[in-house]
Amino acid sequence: MMSAQETIALFIFGCLLRSWTNADLIQIPTSAVIVTSNGTPWDNWTADKVNQGSLRQDANYCDCCTALARPSWVQLTLNKTYIVEKVLVLGRTDIYYSMQLAQITLSMGLMTESLQDEQFTIKNVTVAEKLLNPPREIQFVRVMGSKNGSEPHMTICEIVIFRQTDCPLGRYSVNCSKQCHCRVGSCDSVTGACWNRICEDGWKGMACNETCGPGMFGLNCTSPCHCLHGASCDHVSGKCPGDQCAPGWTTSNCSVACESGSYGQNCSMDCHCDKCNHIDGSCAMSSQCHDGYRMDNGFCKHRIQIPSSAVIVTSNGTPWDNWTADKVNQGSLRQDANDCKCCTSLARPSWVQLTLNKTYIVEKVLVLGRTDNFVQFAKITVSMGLMTEFLQDENFTIKHDTVAEKWLNPPREIQFVRVMGSGSGYYMTICEIVIYRPADCPLGRYSVNCSKQCHCRVGSCDSVTGACWNGNCEDGWNGMACNETCQSGSYGQNCSMDCHCDKCHHIDGSCAMSSQCHDGYRMDNGFCKPKEDTKQSLTIMWIVTTLGLCLLVVGVTIASLCIRRKKIEAKKKALKTAQQIELQPSNRAQVLPDDTHDDNIVHYEVVPDAITKHEATPMYESLQMADMHLYSGLREAMPMSPAPFDVLGLIAESKTPVRRHFALAEELDNATSFESKYTTAEEEENDNAAETNYADFERLENDSEEGNNYEAVNKEYQFVK
Repeated sequence: MMSAQETIALFIFGCLLRSWTNADLIQIPTSAVIVTSNGTPWDNWTADKVNQGSLRQDANYCDCCTALARPSWVQLTLNKTYIVEKVLVLGRTDIYYSMQLAQITLSMGLMTESLQDEQFTIKNVTVAEKLLNPPREIQFVRVMGSKNGSEPHMTICEIVIFRQTDCPLGRYSVNCSKQCHCRVGSCDSVTGACWNRICEDGWKGMACNETCGPGMFGLNCTSPCHCLHGASCDHVSGKCPGDQCAPGWTTSNCSVACESGSYGQNCSMDCHCDKCNHIDGSCAMSSQCHDGYRMDNGFCKHRIQIPSSAVIVTSNGTPWDNWTADKVNQGSLRQDANDCKCCTSLARPSWVQLTLNKTYIVEKVLVLGRTDNFVQFAKITVSMGLMTEFLQDENFTIKHDTVAEKWLNPPREIQFVRVMGSGSGYYMTICEIVIYRPADCPLGRYSVNCSKQCHCRVGSCDSVTGACWNGNCEDGWNGMACNETCQSGSYGQNCSMDCHCDKCHHIDGSCAMSSQCHDGYRMDNGFCKPKEDTKQSLTIMWIVTTLGLCLLVVGVTIASLCIRRKKIEAKKKALKTAQQIELQPSNRAQVLPDDTHDDNIVHYEVVPDAITKHEATPMYESLQMADMHLYSGLREAMPMSPAPFDVLGLIAESKTPVRRHFALAEELDNATSFESKYTTAEEEENDNAAETNYADFERLENDSEEGNNYEAVNKEYQFVK
């Protein structure tokens, strides 16, 4: 028997447990459970009592518990798969059996899985529970009790299984992690199956989570779409990339065939019959073509006349009067020669040729004669072809008195048509020669009967050569007519992309047709992609190369600036040196000894120009400098030389006493010898001035002998005697 304290504690624990287990958890009903067991029950405590839906644990009073002789197991099999979050096992509480839940284990899972024992998350004397995090898909739960010496029976009052709450609309699976696309209502929270098995447009599968396959869309993916070049359409709306439908289909989802009488790209072509194939325009389902069209190999074709401006007429025949050969190409279908004056008449034998300005695919040549004469078409034949081919006479398909026709079936590439008239003594008269070509081919087709395919990136190609008007092919194609696939190993626009395998798809570059990729590449979802180390190597090489180039540019720039700076500094230094040389006095004069004497040198002091007339004596006044000449007191005047500077500097600016400049006289004599630029008139004027100053010079000598003071003069000058 339990004590009062234990009874109260178990009661409180049970209340808390029930309130907790009811929060956000849904119990799987007993009706969804089938109980089986291999154990022998005690009395009437059979295995089915673990699934009565009661949470009572007072066994003696409720008669609601199971007691099975150990070892044994009891299993709850669910009627379908559930996502289970928790399993709760309740023992009896009315008698204290401390070992009733001892040595019991749990196993659960799907029927396809093997049994595996699992331990309970929480287990005490009366309660054991297993928490599943994350929740799992479960079809059965089995509780097993092994042999226990102290407790021979495994007593269980209830096994409760809790499932995950229902997912919100459009979600399912564990923790509602997957999406379903049901047309109406929600899907099964476990499997994702829609209750009416109808998916939203563009989805299929049991859980309606698979998109439609290529070329299909709409409700349960049952509607086909027809996109240009087999491209995939939107799986929901059926809209094709760029709204480009395959020939013969229209509407926004390219699922509706062209209406009767139209066909081709965007149903833009007229098949010229009441009912035709909506893709290629063949009129096999119609008995006849519309007016102006003819049935040709199952197609109603319109003959287009090659204009006269595209034709050059030549002939070897002699015309009658002014009925010249050029009149066969006037564009007129009149045949009343005398009235229209529009016919040609050439003396036989002769021929007239129509040369086209380019190659055309020709399907008919019509020759019209005059209607007022019925013998002009006798003995005429036709030849036609390319300029590189030999002439070969051909008979007309139909020839009457006034009309001759040549049918070309199949049509042929033609550059010229020649009509020849044999015989002699009469004329070949023709009023008009008309050449017809077939209608232009539909988009993406060219050649005879539009039998070949071109793959232009934009627009149509030439109906004869297949050349694209802008020269650009669709991805994966090249050649003049864009009808040659890329060579092995290349793909994409102008076949400029490398797929890095021996053989790949010429459009998208997938390498599914190759067993392996080239070195440095790896197979990834059908494509050869660079290995990571290759990418890194290429990146490093690019970075190193870029940095090297940048350093080279910087180095060259710095070197150029340094060289330029050195040149500038050298020029400045040379200029400064020259200026210093010009400004410094000569050292040669300063090294002369004070006692140097020369009988030919006389030293004089001259009054500067700045001394006024009143300040100077008559002697000084007479010795002032005039006209930039230096007068020595001799008969002959000497012009002042601008060179050398060291001499002139000593002469003009020296403050040294006159007696110390003995040697400068000779240098001044040398300097004056360079002054040949002065005119004869100036020399004569200086001679006159020299005569006047010579007397003054003698008086100056006398004054010096009398002891006059020369220091009153502001500056000293040297004169050569």
